[in-house]
Amino acid sequence: MNIKSKGKLRGYKEGFRKGFSLIEIAIVLIIVSLLLGLGIGSCISGIETAKIDNTQDKLLTFKTFILRNFCKTGNLVKKNEIDSYYLKDAWNNDIELIYAPEVKDSNPCSLKTTSLSVVLPSGNKVKDVIAVILSLSANRVLDSNVSLNKVEVKNDDLWKYITLYEIKSQCCNNKGISILTNSLPPVVEGENYDVTLVATGGKPPYKCDVTSENSTVESFFKNHFVQGSEVLPYCRIVFSEDDSKNFISLLSSSEISINLEVKDSSNPPFSASRNYLVTVIRRKL
Repeated sequence: MNIKSKGKLRGYKEGFRKGFSLIEIAIVLIIVSLLLGLGIGSCISGIETAKIDNTQDKLLTFKTFILRNFCKTGNLVKKNEIDSYYLKDAWNNDIELIYAPEVKDSNPCSLKTTSLSVVLPSGNKVKDVIAVILSLSANRVLDSNVSLNKVEVKNDDLWKYITLYEIKSQCCNNKGISILTNSLPPVVEGENYDVTLVATGGKPPYKCDVTSENSTVESFFKNHFVQGSEVLPYCRIVFSEDDSKNFISLLSSSEISINLEVKDSSNPPFSASRNYLVTVIRRKL
């Protein structure tokens, strides 16, 4: 009987050893929690890395589109001309596009410098910048300092920029505009005056404008311009017989000075200017 009792006791103890103590279970739970925590952290980190890569790709595509479009058309694109997909970063923030002030009125190919610069997080300064493209990144706050002539970018933001050198080296070969007409014939009282001013380069049609120290001369020439056509790169000045009589009757000098400016249809436009000294011939009675 004692033997049976010992057998039962031995079996009971062996069965008990097959389970886990509370301490062992607690240790296992702690280890599992740590592993889960590390896994979730790695997962979140991976998601953020993917969003950063996605946004960097968008910024690069944005930059490439601006350059290619300018090379093809001579126009700097506006935000409303960009596919909406590229106007939002991976955190659904608006992507900012900042142009140098000069390009509002002048074509980059005609510029020698710009007033816009970029200061990098390293402290290095990039001069003669045409455009800056900015993403607010994960914190949804614009940490970069943006002013009219300087963008000081911070590591919390994502960015790309386009320099004047990039634009010129890729897009500006032989795209400038120049006026080929070297001189203008005299205005003869009582005779028709029909002069073609030929330009080359840029993107026709052209827009012509005249300035002069003499307001009468300036207004008269402005009113007698015929703008260039879609095909032929020129502008014309046309006086009738009566026009030439009326014009000369208003003048006391035998020479008039005018400055011609020609702009093309690019956006911003190419432009060129030339000064002319025009002789006035009066008919003797």
